[in-house]
Amino acid sequence: MENNPNEVLRWLGRDSAGASYHLAALNLTWSAAGAQADLAAFVGVAQRLADDPDLWSALVRETNWRFTLVGCVCLLVSSNRDHWEDLAWRLEQSTWISPQLTVTMGLLHSAQTLEMLSRLLDEGALDNTSKGYGAALVVRARLDPELTEPADRRLEGDAAEGASVAEAQWAFWSERERLQTV
Repeated sequence: MENNPNEVLRWLGRDSAGASYHLAALNLTWSAAGAQADLAAFVGVAQRLADDPDLWSALVRETNWRFTLVGCVCLLVSSNRDHWEDLAWRLEQSTWISPQLTVTMGLLHSAQTLEMLSRLLDEGALDNTSKGYGAALVVRARLDPELTEPADRRLEGDAAEGASVAEAQWAFWSERERLQTV
């Protein structure tokens, strides 16, 4: 199979209102059919990607955030713990969807993500005004509550937005994971 990320968006399809499912996952704003119905589209794509791990890697590593997001959501809905190297590489390169990517990493690879985020934050490798910085603080705190930043540390701008998105994504995906294991 040719590594064509555009083909994956076609597989994913659109909801009854014509919106691409990747947009629902971006902000957790689901169609009238609801989250489970919308996520079923990602389950179907994940099943197809399981037969082509190189394409899955290409999706996660894509510079276009849409493809990275689809790759991450497919990993989450399938609980696929492969592709750590791809996820870590994409985070190191930075992406507009750093919060969604960081949450995916934290939920699927908690120990490795905690180590990586601690290193990036401790070394000052993340721009403290970026969404990635805010997301890294949130996910690191979820993975190890002792590493929570001081309460008087206020995030602003993109960093605050990244933290807020990461909080929402973490709450949604961790609850979904908890419900699947009950």
